[in-house]
Amino acid sequence: MTTPPASSGTRRPVGLSRGVAHLVFAVGAVYGLIRLTGAVALVVMLVVGGVLAVGSSLTGWWRLRSVRRLSVDLPRVVTVGDVVTIRLLAPRPDGPVHVRLLALDDELATGWLRGGELECTVTFTRRGVLDELSVVCTTAGSAGLLWWRRTVTVPIDETLIVPRPVTPGTRPTTEAEPTTQPDDAVVAARSLDGDIDGIRPWRDGDPHHAVHWPTSFRTGALSVFEHRPGAAVRRWIVRADPLAPDRSVEMGRVRATIDEGRRRNLEVLAAVGQERPTPMADHATVERWTAVNLPDHPGLPAARLPWRQRLGEPDTHLSRSARWCIAAASAIALILLADGLNRPASVRAGVLVGSLLTAALTATRKPHRPLVRTLLRVVAGMIGVAGIALVVIDAGGITDLRVVFTGPLPDLLMLLVVVQGFECTDRRAGRAALGFSAVVAAYGAAQRVDPVLLVWLAGWGVAWLVSMVLVAGPAPRPSRGSSIARRTAVTLVSLVVAATATVLVLGTVTVPDGPTSLGRPSSFDSFRPVAQPGSLASSNGDVAPSAPSSGSPPRTGGLGGYPGFGQSLDTSVRGEMSTAVVMRVRAPEPDFWRGQTFASFDGRSWYADTGTGAAAFGPDVSVAPADGDMLRPVGVDVREFIQTYYLEVDHPNVVYAAYRPTRVLIEAGVWARPDGALRTSVVMTKGAVYTVVSERPLVTDEALRAQGDVAQAITSQWRPEIGRYLEVPSSTTARTKELAAQLASSSPTTYDTVRAMEAWIGQNTQYDLDAPLPADGADAVDDFLFTLQRGFCEQIASALTIMLRTQGVPARLATGYVPGERDGLTGVWTVRARDAHAWVEVWFPGTGWQAFDPTAEVPLAGEAGRTSIGGDIARNLQEFGSLHGRTALAVLVVGLVGACSVWLIARVVRSMIRRRRRGRWGLLLDRWSALAARSGVDTACATPELGRRWAAARPADETLADELAALLDRVAFDPAWTDDDEAFMRAAALLDRLSA
Repeated sequence: MTTPPASSGTRRPVGLSRGVAHLVFAVGAVYGLIRLTGAVALVVMLVVGGVLAVGSSLTGWWRLRSVRRLSVDLPRVVTVGDVVTIRLLAPRPDGPVHVRLLALDDELATGWLRGGELECTVTFTRRGVLDELSVVCTTAGSAGLLWWRRTVTVPIDETLIVPRPVTPGTRPTTEAEPTTQPDDAVVAARSLDGDIDGIRPWRDGDPHHAVHWPTSFRTGALSVFEHRPGAAVRRWIVRADPLAPDRSVEMGRVRATIDEGRRRNLEVLAAVGQERPTPMADHATVERWTAVNLPDHPGLPAARLPWRQRLGEPDTHLSRSARWCIAAASAIALILLADGLNRPASVRAGVLVGSLLTAALTATRKPHRPLVRTLLRVVAGMIGVAGIALVVIDAGGITDLRVVFTGPLPDLLMLLVVVQGFECTDRRAGRAALGFSAVVAAYGAAQRVDPVLLVWLAGWGVAWLVSMVLVAGPAPRPSRGSSIARRTAVTLVSLVVAATATVLVLGTVTVPDGPTSLGRPSSFDSFRPVAQPGSLASSNGDVAPSAPSSGSPPRTGGLGGYPGFGQSLDTSVRGEMSTAVVMRVRAPEPDFWRGQTFASFDGRSWYADTGTGAAAFGPDVSVAPADGDMLRPVGVDVREFIQTYYLEVDHPNVVYAAYRPTRVLIEAGVWARPDGALRTSVVMTKGAVYTVVSERPLVTDEALRAQGDVAQAITSQWRPEIGRYLEVPSSTTARTKELAAQLASSSPTTYDTVRAMEAWIGQNTQYDLDAPLPADGADAVDDFLFTLQRGFCEQIASALTIMLRTQGVPARLATGYVPGERDGLTGVWTVRARDAHAWVEVWFPGTGWQAFDPTAEVPLAGEAGRTSIGGDIARNLQEFGSLHGRTALAVLVVGLVGACSVWLIARVVRSMIRRRRRGRWGLLLDRWSALAARSGVDTACATPELGRRWAAARPADETLADELAALLDRVAFDPAWTDDDEAFMRAAALLDRLSA
C-alpha cells in the first residue's frame, strides 16, 4: 500500500436523485397556492424550503473535500477470476459517500464509504499492470437531493493481473544442443544411418521409454532403450497466437506451458507470434510477461443509460425509520388541512389511521414480494375508488368554482396522500410522499390564520425535515475521537445560519397582494337572519334602537361590546377594552377597518342615516359608489386592495371594509348604504369569513395638499351629497369656532388645517379612558376642548369633526377598528377588542373621503410602504425579546444545562459501551491513532502503514513504532493470536514511550 500524492478532479454536480421531480412539483403547487390565497405562511414555507435545499445540496460539495487523500490495499499479484479483498481508506467524511473503483476499463467494486473505510471483494477480468486506481466518489447533501462527483486517481504499488493457467497448454517448439556423451553413444550415433542397431537421438514427442524393434528381432530378445534428459540441454520456445479470439485464454494456455517447462527444468522462452523470444528466467518474469503481452481487447463502451437511470442514486432502499417519519409528516399535514377546512372529527381520525396503517404495511420487507405488492395495490385501488365516489357525490350540487377549492379539491388531495402511502416502499416514492405532504400542509396553512398555525407548521416541518434526511440515507458513523460537542455546535451554527439566511431572503420579499378571484374565501359556520332586512341588528339578530336611551348613559355598552356599531353613538359611552381577539384580517397593508359612519351630531350623540340603501345578494356583490365617493380620483393612482376578514366572535350585521369597497364576497345579502356603510341580511357570527375588494386611492401628503381649500372647491354639484356633513349643532360654542378659525387661518390648505388641528389636540388634551362625563346639557366638544381636556377616541374624533365643519370642510365620524398587530408568519392583522376606534373622515374634491385620527398612527395609503415578510418576522422577534427576553433567556439557560447534562450522561454510557465493544487492544489502537492525529500524522491507513508514517515523521521512534504496529496488526488479523497480558503491557509501554 502506498500513500498519495493522489490527483483529484474538481467537485461538480452530476444529477438529481429520483423523486426530486415530485418535490419540484410541490414547489410549483405551493407557489400557485401563494398566488391563489396570498398567504404569507406559504411564502415562508417556500423560502425556508429553498434555503434548506440549497444549503443541504452544498453539503454534498463540502463532504467531498476530504476524499482527496485516499489509500488502497491491494495484493501485488492477482490472478484473473480470483476473488480479492480491497480495502479503501480515506479521511472520514461528514456523511456517506458512494465509491466506484475503476481499473483497466472495468468497474471493480462499488459501495458506501462510511467511517472513512470501504472493504469489498472484487474479481479482476482483465490482465495488465495496475499502478493506479480511479476512485469515483459521489455523494448528495444531507437532504439527498443533488449529487456531486469527484474522481480521485490513487497511485498504488504495482499490481500484476495475471492470467489463470489453462490446460491443455500450447505446443512449444523444442531445440536441442549436442553435449558430451559416452563413447558407445557416440559410436551408436555415428552408425545411425543404415545401421540396424543404430540409435537415433531422442526427438520431441518421443516417449522416454521405447522398444528398439530392430535389435529385438536380431537378438530374439526384447530390447528397451531409455531416454536420458541429461544427454542434451533442451530449450522450449512458447509462442502465443496473436490472432486468438480470446487473448486471456490464450495467455492462460501459454502460462500453463511455461510453468510445465520450468517444472521440467527446461530453458523456456516466450514470444508473441514471430517476435523475438524472451527468456522466462523466474516466476516474476513469467507473471509480468503474461500480464503485459498480448493485451486483452478493450471492453465494449458502456451503453448510454437513459437520464432517469443515469441520475439515479446508487441505493433506493427506504429504512423503516424514514417510512414512519414520512407517515408522521403526512398525518400532521392531513390533520392540519382537515382542521383548517372544519372537517368533522371522523375525517381527521380517518386520515390519521390511514397514514399510520399504510406505514405499518409498507415499513417491512414484505411489500417487496410480488404477491404482497399486488394485494397492497388492490387495497389502495379500492380505497381510491370509494373515496373518489364519495367526493363526486358531495360535489354534485356545486355551482361556484370557488367552492371547489374548499370542498372536492382538498378532499381529493387528502385521498391522494393516503392512497400514495401504499406505494411508499423506496426512496423515490418517499420523496413523492413528502412532496404531496408539503402541498397538503401548504393548503392547510392557507386556510388558517390563527397563531396555532405556527405550532402545526413547526411540528410538520420538523417531521418533514427529519424524513428528508432519513430518506437520503443513514447517518454517518462518528469519526474516531470526534467530539459530540463539536458536532452539536456545528449543527447549531448551521441552523442559525439557515435561519439568518431565511430572514434575509424574506427581507427582499414583500407581502403578497392578496388572494386571486378564485381564492377569495367566503363562508358561514351558522346563519342567524336579521329580524328586519336592511336594518342594523345586534349579534342576536334584534334590531338596534335608533336613539340612545334616556337617563345617564353607561360607561360601557353597545353592539358587539363597542357602542360605535349602533344606529347612534353617545360620546360618553366607551366600549370594553379587553385583549380578546375579535377578528383577523388578511391584508397586505394596514388601514382602518370601517364599519359605521355618522353624519348628524346634537352636541352629545351621533346618529347614522336611516336609509337602508340598495340590496344585492352574494356570493359576489358589487358595491356602487356612496355619497362623496370618487369614481376616478384626480392626481393619484388607484390600487386594488383585498382584505379577508375572519371573525372570532359574534358581530352585528356590519361588513367591515377599507375605503373604498367595490366588491364583497359573502354568502349573504348586502345593503350598500348611501353613507358608505355596508350591512348584511344575517348576523356576522363567529367563524364567518368574507372578502372585500377595495379600490384604494394612493393618496399622499402632496396629493391632499394640492387640492387646496376644500371649502372653496365645493360646487353645487356636490352639495346634495355632502351637505349634511357640513351641519354644526346649535350647542357648538363660540370658542370652539374661534379655535377652529385660528388654526385654519395659519394653514394654506385644508390638509394643513387638519394636521394643525390634530397637533393642537395632541398637545393640549390627554387620552384617558377614565375621563369624567360632561355636565348635563353641556356641549361634549366644548367640554372636552376647554374644560376637561381629557377624553377617549369618540370625544377626540367628535371635536376634530365639528371644528372642521365650522370651517366649511365636509367631515363625518367613522367607527370600526384600527389595523391591529401583524403576525409575521400568518401575515394577518390580529384585531382585538381594544382596537375598536372612532376616527374622522374628511372629504376632498379630488380623492373622496380620507381618514384622519390624532390618536392612531395609520399611514396614508400612498405612503404606507408595503413591508417585507422578513421585516415583519424580525420585528416580531424583537418585540418578543423585549417583552419576554428574561423568560426566554432563563428557558435557554435551563435548556442548555439540561442538554449538557444529557450529553454528559450519554457520553459516559457511550464510553462504557464502546470500551466493552472495543476491548483493551482496540482502545490502545484508538489512543495511538488519536496521538498520531495530534502529531500531524495522517491516520487514514492500516496499522502497519501507520507505523511507517509515524517513523517517517519521527525517525527516532522507528523501532518502537514498527514493534507496536506489528503487535496491533497481529491482534487484528492473526487467527492464531491469543490474548496475553504480558504482550498487552509491552504494547502499552511502547505507546507510553511514543507519547513521551
